[in-house]
Order: sequence, then C-alpha cells, then structure tokens
Amino acid sequence: MRKTGMPFKVTVNEMLRKGFAAPKERPNFVVEPLSLGLPLGMSYDNIHLLLEQLDELESK
Repeated sequence: MRKTGMPFKVTVNEMLRKGFAAPKERPNFVVEPLSLGLPLGMSYDNIHLLLEQLDELESK
C-alpha cells in the first residue's frame, strides 16, 4: 500500500491473519423483545376479520 510500501496482497493477507487470530470471546448479543400489540377491539383469533378492520382503518 502507499503508506507502508507493502504490496496489496501482503497487506490483505496480514489483515486476514490478524482477524482470524483475534480473540473469539465477545459479549453475547441480546435483543429485548417489545410487544407492539394490537389496537383495542382487535384480535389475532380471526385473521380475515383483523385484515378487514386494518384495511378500514387505513382507508380512513
């Protein structure tokens, strides 16, 4: 590369070796679920009815 004077291939290989030699331990990635819920009066029990109600709300 320009700053180091090393060829590109050597630089890439060196970075790959450093990346693979890095410690494997990382903190666990945790996702906290968030309940978005439904508007009052709507239920997942009857999906066809739910879709109709949502379409009515959207068209208003």
